[in-house]
Amino acid sequence: MNYNVNLTADGSVQAVATGTFNFLRVLSATAAFQISFDGNTWKDAAKNNYFKQTASRVYFRTVNGAASAVVFACDAKEIQAQDTAQSNSPTNAVGNLGIANGTAAGNGNPQCDNNSYLYITNAMALNVPGVNAAGNRRQIIIFSVPTTSPAPLQVLDANGNGFMTIPAGTVIPLVTDATFILSGAGGVAYCTIGQMYLAQQG
Repeated sequence: MNYNVNLTADGSVQAVATGTFNFLRVLSATAAFQISFDGNTWKDAAKNNYFKQTASRVYFRTVNGAASAVVFACDAKEIQAQDTAQSNSPTNAVGNLGIANGTAAGNGNPQCDNNSYLYITNAMALNVPGVNAAGNRRQIIIFSVPTTSPAPLQVLDANGNGFMTIPAGTVIPLVTDATFILSGAGGVAYCTIGQMYLAQQG
């Protein structure tokens, strides 16, 4: 069975209850991280790493101050190597929706200051699609709200329903091609938005 875990840059430990397994394989990871099967003994881990370990819970934490989105599989039976065949697809990085630093608000886009922060107002309802203009699907999106943000960032789903509120000082990576709608929660939210898209359509 496959599991997703989004690890924050501050190294906070996250535990995933999986049920008893004997084998674990890391299918993908966006940055370096460590893994533990008891919460005490830590091992460096990366994409394609394979562990033969009987456990029912897995612990994760980031290293080097970088958030990481990890996908892993665990099973009572041995997991074959072809389970990771889809892991390396060429991608393109897009920062802040392609809005350059020092750009004023206009045409439905938010202001981007000289420090790379987008200013998302509480009335903006900024649409962030999961497919770019060339028809390429997004692989991952990373929301970063600095500690200086006057308000949290409100993230809605494509239907305008509440998905999550991201407080100041938080980084959230999401492995998804879903469409989101953004606004400030009760004021102006400062944020950066990083996205990785497949280099080809599909």
